[in-house]
Amino acid sequence: MQSCRFQTLHVCLLITGLLTESAAAQAVATTSHLEIGAESVAQMNPDQKVRFDTAAKAFGAGDYAAALPPLRQLVEELPADSFLAKYAAEAAINVGEYSYTAQLVSSVLSSNPNDWQAHTLRARLAAQQGDSSTRDTEIAQLASLRQKGIVPQQLTQFPIERVKVGNKSLLIFQSLFPWGNFKVHNYARLFDSTGKLEMRMTLESSDFDQPGFAKQHPEAAAAGDRLFSYDGYRDMGTNAQGQHSEMHMTFGFVEKEPTYEQMKARFIQIADAQAKASSSNTHPIP
Repeated sequence: MQSCRFQTLHVCLLITGLLTESAAAQAVATTSHLEIGAESVAQMNPDQKVRFDTAAKAFGAGDYAAALPPLRQLVEELPADSFLAKYAAEAAINVGEYSYTAQLVSSVLSSNPNDWQAHTLRARLAAQQGDSSTRDTEIAQLASLRQKGIVPQQLTQFPIERVKVGNKSLLIFQSLFPWGNFKVHNYARLFDSTGKLEMRMTLESSDFDQPGFAKQHPEAAAAGDRLFSYDGYRDMGTNAQGQHSEMHMTFGFVEKEPTYEQMKARFIQIADAQAKASSSNTHPIP
């Protein structure tokens, strides 16, 4: 299986089975089998394996337009293969073939309603089409599947929408739960016109920010509200001491969790250089 580059690194983990193979034991709660890439390829004849390898190489290089035709052909030849259907659906989303994506995802979920990979694809399809109701329903469904032990517990987030910002590309992720030391609720990667990662962004709600918030807003804190921050991270290469370093930027705070639309709008402002950082610092990466 080919490694994945830039825009769809996490998608590749979801779809190719690089993650699900190690997580299969954790998904015993589901009554339906979640097919993984190795099983799918093992069932192909030699010619199909050659075509699949061609598609996988194109997919891994981010050339989804080249990956989709052989994947579509393989889906037609192996219609019961859910792995191929999801792989083709991911490529189709990335080239804007949304009706084909919907067809593939619906087929997978009709066979296995607990296929969490297919639910991430449906959530993203809805987000790309501006269908906020379906998007939010799928986010809630994935949270429910995680509580049941069907979604691998080590999976923190999934890609939910790609947005063009000028000649750049912004890939937004939805967290399955607030993760990491800074309790990340949403995450985004900004790529330049060549596909090079330019900046990472987060919507965070760090625990260490909450005591001050609770002191200033006791009623809101008692009601469950938290302080959130928009943050940016930029790779700064190697410093004079030979240490790899990054710049951290804070783009402001909000006193209640933003809606998806508010989060997306703020990420776009940051990506488009319309929002200025209120503070920044450069530090070595441990």
